[in-house]
This record gives sequence, C-alpha cells and structure tokens, in this order.
Amino acid sequence: MRPFGILPIHKPAGWTSHDVVAFVRKRYKYPKVGHSGTIDPFGTGLLLLCVGPATKLAPHLADLSKRYRVTVRLGVTTDTYDMTGKAVSTAEVPPEVADRIGPTIMKFVGEHDQVPPMYSAIKIKGKPMYELARQGITVTLPPRRIKIYEIVMGEIKLPRFSFEVQCGPGMYVRSLAHDVGQNLGCGAAVEDLARIRIGDLTLDRAVDPKQLPAQPVMLSPDQLLTAWPKVRLGELEAGFVAGHPISLSVLFDRPALDTGQLVFAVGRNGLCGFGEVKGGKIHPKGAFV
Repeated sequence: MRPFGILPIHKPAGWTSHDVVAFVRKRYKYPKVGHSGTIDPFGTGLLLLCVGPATKLAPHLADLSKRYRVTVRLGVTTDTYDMTGKAVSTAEVPPEVADRIGPTIMKFVGEHDQVPPMYSAIKIKGKPMYELARQGITVTLPPRRIKIYEIVMGEIKLPRFSFEVQCGPGMYVRSLAHDVGQNLGCGAAVEDLARIRIGDLTLDRAVDPKQLPAQPVMLSPDQLLTAWPKVRLGELEAGFVAGHPISLSVLFDRPALDTGQLVFAVGRNGLCGFGEVKGGKIHPKGAFV
C-alpha cells in the first residue's frame, strides 16, 4: 500500500526542517516527503511531514494557526534576530524595562504589518533570502499582513523574558521579538523557540526522529484539517480521481457547502482526494492516489 498521511515530528535543535525530511525519507525509503512549514534550525517543536500524496495538502496545513513558546534576550540585536546570529548592537537593560515588557508586547495582538527578517526562507527570484544574506546581499521586503491571536506572558527575569504566542500563517517570531526590542529601546533577539501547537495538534503527539518506530503511525489529513467537510462519492469516485468535477445535485448525502469551500472526497477505502466547491460543482484539486 502506498504510504500516505501526516507524520508529526518533534524537531530537535540543530536540525533544519530539510534535515528531518531527508532523515525520514531515507529511514523509510519514502519516495515523496515534504513539510508544511519550517522551524528555525536552533528551534525545536512540532513539524508536520506530509508523506506521499499528502504533500498536496502542505500549503493548506501551512495555513493552520500555530503556537510558540519563546524566550527573548534583551539588550542585544543580531543580523538574524536570534542569538545564533552576529551581534549588531548591545545596550543596557535598565530595571524599569521589566514593567514595560507586558504592555509593549500586548500591542502586537491583532492584525498588523510585519517585515520578515532578512534571514528567512522567503524566496526572491527563486533564491531563499538567507542565501542572499550570507552573500552580503541586502533585500528589504515589504511588510506583510499577519495576525496574532493571543500572547500569554511568562517569566520576566532581566535581561530575559518568556511568553507564548498563537498566530496565523506568515508571522515571524524573530521579527516580533525584534520589534518589541525596538519599542523598548534596548533591542532584543530570540534565545529559545519551540513550536508547541499546529491547529488542534499539540507537541505531545509528535515523535523525535531518532525514536521513530519501524512502522510510523501517521495521521489522516482530516485529523488536522478538521474544518473541511467530507463528501462521500460512491460510484463517482473514479471520475473525481481522474479529474472530473462532480455536480452537487447528484450528491444526496452531503453537508451544506458554500462556494469556495474546500472539501475532502471520500471513496470506498477512505479519503481519495480533495476539491473546491465552485459553480454548483466540486472541482478536484488533488487526488490521493
């Protein structure tokens, strides 16, 4: 049977997200493995690997909300916005800053524009920005609209403080820390970073790559994309998998569906693909074959 599903991995510090993909691909000889969103090499936490046809869902998994646990070091800025980078500036952190940290960081809850760090995986003309940065090429990206749902303050012990943040796609924790440091007037950089939740999935469901069993337990995509309705196709399965739209009028046992909605298609043996509702039909977007 062709491997298919989502493998939640607890990424260790020092591994790149690509390292994890390569390790799992080699370990299980999977022909196709990808991930749904990088974690910085120094960071740890929940990384979703998409195996087989599930790689088609990676962009949609990337759109799920994420939660991070963060420790920030005040009084320093670096070129990477974290403590693995080259120091750009240092400053004293006066005791009164402690009382300003909470009110300052809470201003970032909600929607606002954020400039991504130069050291990021965003591609410019096909090249990741971090590669350009290493070559000494500076590119200033325009701000991107991001959303922060919640920030929960943790311990404040100068020059460090910690917090948890839940956010939508595209938010850079390193940029958030940098912006807070600029607002406080002393600079800041991320010292420790862990992704602890993606959507409804928590870190305790993930496995260290070096502790993976002989037969890994993968999650079905509908366990993560829980907002997507399921439509049972019956005898229409073959046509859908072949790329033919299915009229909603011939689907009797289906939930109410809105235009633009993404749905899972269910065949005789479980999920067989996904599609988008448009013009009274479900148009195939990907088949799990």
